[in-house]
Amino acid sequence: MRSNRALVLTLMMVSVSTCHTVEHHILAKRDPAPFSADRAHEGCTVNKEFHKGQTFTDSKGRTQKCSFKVNEDIQMGECFSNPRILNNVFAIFEPLDISSKSYTSEGGPYGTCTAWNCQPSQDDVQAVDDPRYTCFQWTGRHVVQSGPVATLPGNAFVPPPIVCPSNLDNCYSEEYYVSTGLDALADLVPTYSGIYFSKKVNGKPTYCNCFNCGCDRPTYAQLQSGQ
Repeated sequence: MRSNRALVLTLMMVSVSTCHTVEHHILAKRDPAPFSADRAHEGCTVNKEFHKGQTFTDSKGRTQKCSFKVNEDIQMGECFSNPRILNNVFAIFEPLDISSKSYTSEGGPYGTCTAWNCQPSQDDVQAVDDPRYTCFQWTGRHVVQSGPVATLPGNAFVPPPIVCPSNLDNCYSEEYYVSTGLDALADLVPTYSGIYFSKKVNGKPTYCNCFNCGCDRPTYAQLQSGQ
């Protein structure tokens, strides 16, 4: 596995969501070492029926059935960093309607994360005009599926991090960018082009609602802490 320093340099040079891999899966929501996707593209979605009737050959030559899991009302950063779903190799994030109360909560946009244990074909991935729709791909050593993966449409980007809302105590991801497997990403700067809702301090947002509009460019660690 690459060193933390090499990882951060790679991320900064490429300015896309190429991220570190670890050799184990997340077993529970509070597992201290989530792994983030190797690739992230905004303006991307997938035919959600692609898994039906499909099987794939894993890295040990065994035939496996494609399956999926859905997590609703979570942050884009949670879908990207995967502290919730086991054995996924592909995921999409679909935002909540803007009228939803959760949509503008700290760490938003919030939405639905659907993750599969198999990769879609090239014909199944689709470009969309809305950058809030995002695709995430895992292609590192922890991935159990062998064979080619689709080239993602849309724009490669660095997603926002997981943020602990200020009204929560004992948030499971509070120290993610300090002392866990994601601390190598602490200095990463998001490039997401949609509207973002930062952590609040004393009831006020700590940063602008965008990353590319001339405001300060906070890092993952700054967004997480609100400092």
